[in-house]
Amino acid sequence: MADAVRPTRWLLPTVLPIIRIMLTTFLREDQPTEEFNSPKYLYDRYDFIIVGGGTAGCVLASRLSEVAHWKILVLEAGGPPPPESRVPGLSRLFYFPSATTWHYNLAPQRHGLRAYNNRSSPVPHGRVIGGSSTVNGMVYARGSPRDFDHWASLGNPGWDYLSVLPYFKKSERYRGPKRPHTERFHGRRGPIPVTPESPGFFTRVFLQAGRYLGFKLIDPNGPDLMGFAGPDYTIYRGERWGPVRAYLEPAAKRPNLHILHSAHVLRIIFNKDKVAVGVIFMHHDKVKAVKANLEVILSAGAIASPKVLMLSGVGPQKHLHHHGIKVVHDLPGVGKNLQEHMCLYGLTWTVKPGVPNDVLNAANPASVTQYVHQKSGM
Repeated sequence: MADAVRPTRWLLPTVLPIIRIMLTTFLREDQPTEEFNSPKYLYDRYDFIIVGGGTAGCVLASRLSEVAHWKILVLEAGGPPPPESRVPGLSRLFYFPSATTWHYNLAPQRHGLRAYNNRSSPVPHGRVIGGSSTVNGMVYARGSPRDFDHWASLGNPGWDYLSVLPYFKKSERYRGPKRPHTERFHGRRGPIPVTPESPGFFTRVFLQAGRYLGFKLIDPNGPDLMGFAGPDYTIYRGERWGPVRAYLEPAAKRPNLHILHSAHVLRIIFNKDKVAVGVIFMHHDKVKAVKANLEVILSAGAIASPKVLMLSGVGPQKHLHHHGIKVVHDLPGVGKNLQEHMCLYGLTWTVKPGVPNDVLNAANPASVTQYVHQKSGM
């Protein structure tokens, strides 16, 4: 057993960096870099300031800049997407600390993470244009309809599932087979390609097991999520295809849109009426300020958005006082009640000789060559 496992221990850490260098060399020639060069100058004022160039920030920048007389500024702490982020098979590289990810650790859990040291695990998320959509596993999952309905019931009209469904469909270019239910719940003309998985050996066995146990095979983005399904992916022609390519790249050269990367937002400026009127940020070790004529839009993600709010004086008063932050508005819910996905890692099994192992098969120079020329193999 030890002899069978030993090659895996050195193969992935040794070969993956080499593959990364090879792919980066080839892909950098094809990937334009000028789209996300920081502007040569900044205005003192913009109509809209978007804090965070992740999934929501990309969409907002694209849509708002369609109005030619509005000036839009996007502030993103990370840099442009690296070329290797386009390669589906290299997404695992971003699970480890790097320049393109923030890496926090969960507070020790009382009930979960029993297999982890101190019951704490890393929480990587994107520090790059596109945010986590640039470094994630490319699984397209809208979430449970009941979550949206619950948000609406808390006093958020328009957030129920049937109200947000048209917007999911508008953004989606679904590439799966046409069936009655898919046409009700999927869009065909949106900018983001969504591709159902082509089931491999293990997926087919997994789905067969679910059917054997009496579960339905379902659409993972349909209205009923009780069942077994292979995932949908934001992959098109062998490459990652998310909000950066679908929304931001086509809009990046508009003269009224400025995208400033490596800009770390420190806090939001509020006036005496508690209206957000500007942003203070750090860029190349210099503290700068910019004002908004219309709105400051905070779209920095589930972790960074409440952090920026609290640094700006919006949050639980006692917590802000503890850290010496002047309170602008006491809002107890900020920074609390985040619920991560429930997840069971690792269905572990033994396999017969001859059963393919996709991870190890992909970690070789032949797969790199195949990917460069055919966009397959990784």
